[in-house]
Amino acid sequence: MRYLSLFLLSISSLLSLGQNDTATAHILPYFEPFHSDRPGFTYDAKHLRSGIIVQSGASQFTDENNRLLGFNARLRWGTCIGEIDFFAGSSQNSQDFSTSSSTLVYDRFSFASSSNVGMGYRYSLSFGESFTLGALAQASYSRNTTQHNWTEYRIQPDTAILFNFDYLSKSNRGSASVYLNVNYQISESFGIASSIGYIQPRFEAYLGNFSATLNVHYNYHNFGVFAEGMMSDIGSSSFQIQTGASYLLGNNFALDAFVSSLDGDYDHLVWSAGFTYYMR
Repeated sequence: MRYLSLFLLSISSLLSLGQNDTATAHILPYFEPFHSDRPGFTYDAKHLRSGIIVQSGASQFTDENNRLLGFNARLRWGTCIGEIDFFAGSSQNSQDFSTSSSTLVYDRFSFASSSNVGMGYRYSLSFGESFTLGALAQASYSRNTTQHNWTEYRIQPDTAILFNFDYLSKSNRGSASVYLNVNYQISESFGIASSIGYIQPRFEAYLGNFSATLNVHYNYHNFGVFAEGMMSDIGSSSFQIQTGASYLLGNNFALDAFVSSLDGDYDHLVWSAGFTYYMR
């Protein structure tokens, strides 16, 4: 009888431990630290283990002749086998300027729009509490539309319009990309992140492009700032710099804003703002 009592006590203890572990595993995702791809262009190294993260933002750029407006959104879905992403974006760029010779003036207007949709898979490994190594693979489809309008004016001997020319082109293509993402948290407030990627612009035998980012960020309570450098198409050495801030409202919602240079042009800046919402 004594052995039977000990056996039943052991079984009860094991069952109670199992229930506690299950309950702990169930509530642990709620305490997963808030993390996001935003702000900046460096991808989050950590994959989402539970819940859904929605990230979205808009960008705007204007100078004397150019107007650029862009929008993007990403849904990150955490599963037991890794994170599945769905994303979409669109942009519009217009140019308006004039050139002239000794006898002619050319007024030119061009309009370009681009939209894309795609999905990806993200997985990460953590080495201790400070270092995370992750990978992100993506496939997307894009549609680009370009329209050009030229009007030529003769200024000698009269101002008669010689011709108008309208040109419209469309292109559709698929692309694939893979990124290696690293996050090193030096302290509770200070960290470094990086993404190295390869982008194949078409599902054909075309030479792809490489990109690399380095992100340095500092957090103080709910407020964070960052500075980031990005090199894209490394062969032609296009370099951009970004800097900005984010603010965490509660445990699940953050706002961010940042500015970046445009393809090495440091006289004009692209302004961006967005949000991240974590549905646990």
